[in-house]
Order: sequence, then structure tokens, then C-alpha cells
Amino acid sequence: MAALMARVFRIENLSRFLFVALGSVISGTGIQAFLVPAKLLPAGLSGFAVLASYVAPVPPGYLLLAFNIPIFYLGWKKADREFVLWSLVGMLGFTLSLQYAAPLAELRLIKDWYLGAATGAVVVGFGTGLVFRVRGSQGGMDVIAAVIRKRVAVGIAPLLFGLNVSTVIVLAF
Repeated sequence: MAALMARVFRIENLSRFLFVALGSVISGTGIQAFLVPAKLLPAGLSGFAVLASYVAPVPPGYLLLAFNIPIFYLGWKKADREFVLWSLVGMLGFTLSLQYAAPLAELRLIKDWYLGAATGAVVVGFGTGLVFRVRGSQGGMDVIAAVIRKRVAVGIAPLLFGLNVSTVIVLAF
């Protein structure tokens, strides 16, 4: 474990760490600043966390962290451990930004619902893209897709698409 962490967090991985952390913070901030004020839900596990926060008086960051615990346990047992460690960095950055950017939801930076939805999608997508660019993830469905990919001969992109479409369909109800 210590050797794996030492290999992952070497100085040459500093830019990868910065991309994963920055992208995760951008995504979480985009959710709080643009999607939550419009009562919209992001895809994936964060969508379930935001939905649950509308119902229960628990912040979505805490819920997302709790939802990810069994997923990371599964990922640690069944997926590439280096990917799981980078996903942990992304998930922690994402969770913390969801928590600390919560006051942005009260500001309602964009009043128009459609413009808020489009802006939120662009900002969250940009942040997620930064994370994916360096082969990282923000936890949740990405870790589940990595576990499934080890068992089935399907690319990661179709798996993530299928998982996210499934969550969007469930969240729509």
C-alpha cells in the first residue's frame, strides 16, 4: 500500500494531481452555482446525493462521501488500485467543493432556468473533462464502470454512458 501511494504521488504526478483536483473543484462548484439553484440534478452518484439533499437536511457533499464508501471498497477489491487512488483524490475534491460551494446556490448567479442549465452543463462537463484528460475520475459511477470493465469486454466510454443514462432515467422519476 505504501509503495503504491509513493508511486502515485511522486513529483512527476504533480500536474496530474492538479488536473484531478482542479477539475473536481470546478465540477462541484458548477453544480452548486448553476444546477442546484434551478433544482436540477447532475448525472451519476452526485445526482442521487443532490436529490437526497433536497429531501433530507443533509448537505450533498456528506451524502456523496457516504454513497462512495462502499463503491470505493468494491473498487479497491476489484479494480486497478492506482485508478482507485486517483479517483479518491477526485472524489475528495469533488465532495469538498460540493460542501464549500453551497453558499453559491443561494446567490442564484443566473436567473434564467435554461441558461443556468446550459451553463451548469458546460462548467461541470469542463471540470469532469479535465479529470478524465489525465485518466482520473471523481468516484461514483466511474469506479463502478472500472469494476465492470475488468469483467466484461466493453470500453469505458459506453459503460459510463450507459450507467449515467440509467441514473438520469431513475432520477427523472
